[in-house]
Amino acid sequence: MTFFLPPPYTTCTDKISTAIEAMLEKYHGADYRYSENICFQLCLQTYVYEQCGCVNPVLWNARSIVLPNTSKVILAPLCNQSNTCYIPAANVLLSTASLTNKYCSECKEECSITDFIVQISSLMVPVEWQMNNIKRFVENSTIPLANNWSTTWTKHIETNYVAVTVFHGMIAVENKTQTATLGVIEVLSNIGGQIGLWIGFSLLSLMEVVEMVYQLICYQCRKIRLGKRNIESIIPQ
Repeated sequence: MTFFLPPPYTTCTDKISTAIEAMLEKYHGADYRYSENICFQLCLQTYVYEQCGCVNPVLWNARSIVLPNTSKVILAPLCNQSNTCYIPAANVLLSTASLTNKYCSECKEECSITDFIVQISSLMVPVEWQMNNIKRFVENSTIPLANNWSTTWTKHIETNYVAVTVFHGMIAVENKTQTATLGVIEVLSNIGGQIGLWIGFSLLSLMEVVEMVYQLICYQCRKIRLGKRNIESIIPQ
């Protein structure tokens, strides 16, 4: 699982739009949350509905749409397979940035992402020690038996029996959590420190200028006084 920081650190969201809520509420009792993929499917279907009057039949479960600037949920009809209007309409939306921003502005990255690593393996089944149990199960069920079942039941089981087993690869759950390097307090402290530093430099520079002007004035005053004394000593009383 991956957890991203909320705004202002990232642009992720967990907000469930009206269209997503209307779509997922059909799965009674399901614990659902925001999905970027579902959001894009619904905004795509919304644009297709406006252009074609129907929606992509492949995405048959994404029929609950909400038109822009409205809050009314519309259960859109599915397009016929012969009506391919939804294909060029979808291409127009995906290739036009202005339309994407208008219809899919709410479709941002999830703040939490859960990934399941799927591994598929297969083998010939059933194994020999399972054959008798399967034979008894088939004979005691309502499954119709072949005419030559008594002599070729092994072959029938090998060619018609499929077992599907789903299990987790590991018990451990790996969590990746994004944390802020700088918090609000640290940012304010850094800003205050930088401002104080530059203000200090400015005051020092200003004082140096004032001191230089003062010394120049004093120098000129001394020079004027010395000039007057020299003149008085030259001119007799």
